[in-house]
Amino acid sequence: YQVNDKYLLDVKVENNTIEITNSEKPLSYLSIFNLGDLKVKMYLTKDTLNSLVINSSTGDIAIHEGFTFNDVNIVCSTGDIGISTLNTNSMNLTVSTGKIGLDKCNIDEDLICKISTGDIVINDTNITGKYDGHASTGDTYLSNVLMYKELFGKEFLEYIMSQDNPLEI
Repeated sequence: YQVNDKYLLDVKVENNTIEITNSEKPLSYLSIFNLGDLKVKMYLTKDTLNSLVINSSTGDIAIHEGFTFNDVNIVCSTGDIGISTLNTNSMNLTVSTGKIGLDKCNIDEDLICKISTGDIVINDTNITGKYDGHASTGDTYLSNVLMYKELFGKEFLEYIMSQDNPLEI
């Protein structure tokens, strides 16, 4: 499927999985003047969906609208990941350069957030499993987050109401 003079889009559905791959057309005279952003917008039902897997080299990823997935796995080389009002069993977010932002999410099992350069911002989110967050060059900000912690071999629930200073986790 040709999106415009610059991009080609390949959309496949296989084993109940939608795969969208974009590629640039070879450089042509017209593509020099058409350097706009490529946006892919998908409309899904709000039923519980099995898995959300996104692999992106460059660009922002935004998921809003209150979806429910069994698991979420997003890898982005350069760009921001912004997710709000999402319910999932587990979530694994990896970014090389950008930002990870979660707002009003419910995660029944584990949340893994890894970013090389950039910040992790989590607001109004419940994490029933374990949280593993690591920002190599950047900060982690938590606000109104309910999560399980382990201390001296015992698990307990911790509520972080507000955090004015960055926290490295």
